[in-house]
Amino acid sequence: MLLPPINGATAATGTPYFTENPRQKIYQWDMQLNLQYMPRDWITWWTEATFRHSDVPYWSGPGGVTPPLGNTGAPASLVCNSGSVIGSDACTGEGGVWFPDLRSREVI
Repeated sequence: MLLPPINGATAATGTPYFTENPRQKIYQWDMQLNLQYMPRDWITWWTEATFRHSDVPYWSGPGGVTPPLGNTGAPASLVCNSGSVIGSDACTGEGGVWFPDLRSREVI
């Protein structure tokens, strides 16, 4: 399974927001519907719908996976809701720790 790019994370850096534990079970499935209509050799109308589901929140929701003020600090660090990297203040008075908007369903 691929790691979602939360705060610029890669497979090498990892992220505290999404575990990559060995043997961790995840069940995902998807389905797709594709319709094409070609009335002439040079004209094609095409429509497509996709639905994906996971038992673990995995896909990006409307809030996205980029923290406030963009990717800040190292990808393996937690970020405050103000956009600053968690330091000694631990986000006190800044609205707490930011979390990505991950969803268990994706509809395209």
